[in-house]
Amino acid sequence: EEIVRKFPSSPVVGEVRLALARLYEAKHQSQRALTIYDEMMQARVPSLLVGQVRDLRAALLEKHPELAVTNTGPTKAP
Repeated sequence: EEIVRKFPSSPVVGEVRLALARLYEAKHQSQRALTIYDEMMQARVPSLLVGQVRDLRAALLEKHPELAVTNTGPTKAP
């Protein structure tokens, strides 16, 4: 995390963040890993990593479906 903070524009930041997410998965910190995958999907991730991030995120959600957020919007009282 320190490398990402100190060198946010470095070309290796994407790889570091991906490794960090994988580390969180290994440590059973799935929500933290998912957060990183989501941030990477929204950020300008190098094209070589996009597919890998997408696949890892999908595998994580398949393994932990409780992490999937469904946005149904606010409910109205009758």
